[in-house]
Amino acid sequence: MVYDGSRSGLNEVLWAPWFALPTVTSMCRTINVGYWCADNNFGEMFLNFWLHPELREYCGVDISQLYPEEWSENKDNPLTGVWTRPAMGLRPSPYQAFQGALRAKRVALGDRHDEKNVFAWSTIELNLPGSSSYDPARPWMSKRRANGRIASDIHLYVDDNRETAATQELAWRASS
Repeated sequence: MVYDGSRSGLNEVLWAPWFALPTVTSMCRTINVGYWCADNNFGEMFLNFWLHPELREYCGVDISQLYPEEWSENKDNPLTGVWTRPAMGLRPSPYQAFQGALRAKRVALGDRHDEKNVFAWSTIELNLPGSSSYDPARPWMSKRRANGRIASDIHLYVDDNRETAATQELAWRASS
């Protein structure tokens, strides 16, 4: 199906806040030499989340051609299906989908205190330039597990997830 949310004129009355996307440097705080990464993709990103209920009544899809018998009975009123997912081209769709993905990430990360959790961490290590213990080979800030290793993490960029972990097995678990 092809749909274009920018053609209806609805964008003229919609607003979406600016939001920053992470960069590759965001991932640098969760990797080290010998660490592993995995890559997952949401696929059909906008279709994974619901359109705000107040917008649905303005986002219909003409389905008259799919039901010619029903439409022929009342040619003045096209048959309309309600679109319930953020549409491509609709101004708030990227913000809404990314916001939904961040909420899902919070659920996926689970309880950071549970040692069985692949994303568990116990301390935050600061390695700031100018400090006496600064080591340029280490991340400026990192979440650390009880054993001192950098904790596994998830990094989102629109519809891509990059999981990072200290071992291949942990990377597999993080991406699963």
